Amino acid sequence: MNGSVPEWGALQDAIAGEVVLPASPDYDPHDTAFVHRDELFLLKQAVVIAPDTGTTGREPARRWLTKSWETTRRWGSEGVYPNFPDPDLEDWGHACYGANYDRLVQVKAKYDPDNFFRFEQSIPGEESLVVA
Repeated sequence: MNGSVPEWGALQDAIAGEVVLPASPDYDPHDTAFVHRDELFLLKQAVVIAPDTGTTGREPARRWLTKSWETTRRWGSEGVYPNFPDPDLEDWGHACYGANYDRLVQVKAKYDPDNFFRFEQSIPGEESLVVA
């Protein structure tokens, strides 16, 4: 990516993130789980630190990451790419999948009710939907 679009490469290098071109806009957002087809590009901000970094090293990195996100998000759509998990998102399901989220929860409950296929912010299985 750095070599094909110099401006995006410079942006990527400046914020130590990743610029990703979204999926083809030739499909309706409701045709697939991925709804962010009208976006010009997606921006990922991340910090990589050594495994042996203590709390004193992690906190400045986290603050930098938060500030970077707060600085750039004003130009965004509030949508989030599903493969960029973010533990700070309150409503990550709708941020990732938009209006498709509720339908995807139903599909997940039908085909994977025990939540076998999961990761940090995967669509919940049926047992996760039970409200106490």
